[in-house]
Amino acid sequence: MTKKSTLTFIVISIIIISGIITINLFQGKDKIYQQGARSNESQIEKLEIYLKENEEDPTANLNLGLRYYHDQQYKKAISKYKKVIELEPDNALAWHRLANTHVLQEDFQKAFNVRQKVVELEADATSYLNLSTLDVLFEPSTALKHAKIALDLAEKSKEDNIDYFKMWHDALQQFDKQQKSGDISEGFITLIKSEISLEKTLLLEYIGRALNADVNKETENELVELRGKIHSYQSNILDYSDLSSG
Repeated sequence: MTKKSTLTFIVISIIIISGIITINLFQGKDKIYQQGARSNESQIEKLEIYLKENEEDPTANLNLGLRYYHDQQYKKAISKYKKVIELEPDNALAWHRLANTHVLQEDFQKAFNVRQKVVELEADATSYLNLSTLDVLFEPSTALKHAKIALDLAEKSKEDNIDYFKMWHDALQQFDKQQKSGDISEGFITLIKSEISLEKTLLLEYIGRALNADVNKETENELVELRGKIHSYQSNILDYSDLSSG
């Protein structure tokens, strides 16, 4: 075998081995996903049976709501969270999960109203940050204020991820300036590229708002490409780095 033939053989072998490793990796991830799905279905079945005899148990209803959420049975999840709220009106976690589910259903107005309630019940950094992500859709003038409160609370409670809150606050500072100067599309692009993890549906709404404003052809093409990547992304939560790296 000549030196050139040997080199060609080595390169082809590496490509084949890499392909096998990639296939095994995806098969492994798929197997883990299937196992998780089966486990979730099993937990749903157990909780449904339990609640037939204990329908007033708020913890079980809350847990079943979360299981439905992960199974993408959003209407059932909402029903369970509302049941918890009926039993325990001040259950902040139930309100929080209800808001998240409304976001995934693209019912942003309901999600916004519910997140306002969450802040009333649990005025912590995360609650204010979550509210500010929807402020930009309905009350943009309050978004920066709530992001500042979130950052202050995070610093006061010495949160481990202070940089996360600061990054969002800085993005909203820029968004606020752009909104006031009439750069609507650039404002939403700033939020999209902020590296903050957001729901797919919310990112798509931001893109829609940006596209509905005045954008040049290059920016329009970029946003349309991003929209396609978001639609094809499996997880419900992602950030710009997930899109820009793919």
